[in-house]
Amino acid sequence: MGRNKKPVLTLDEHRALGAELWAARRRYDDLAADLSDRYPARVSEASHRVAQMIDTLRGVLDGLLFREQRGQDRSQLHAIYYPSSATTPPAGQPAAPVVPKQP
Repeated sequence: MGRNKKPVLTLDEHRALGAELWAARRRYDDLAADLSDRYPARVSEASHRVAQMIDTLRGVLDGLLFREQRGQDRSQLHAIYYPSSATTPPAGQPAAPVVPKQP
């Protein structure tokens, strides 16, 4: 039997998803900090676990992106799911997608 290959995300879809996941990650960090001041530790710990799951997803997608975009600049691809501190928006501001330069 032939193996059906699932369609993968386009580079633009990876960029959009990377921005959404980065914003979500920052949001859960902020939420955990806020909750730690108001509720028992188990509540903020749950928020930290969500942030860790987002990090896991970002890591998996980052690896897939490298495989899908062979030949592209790895540092620019890596910035899609892991923007540098220079591109990190101030707290409370939405994250902008990081767009790698096209060859």
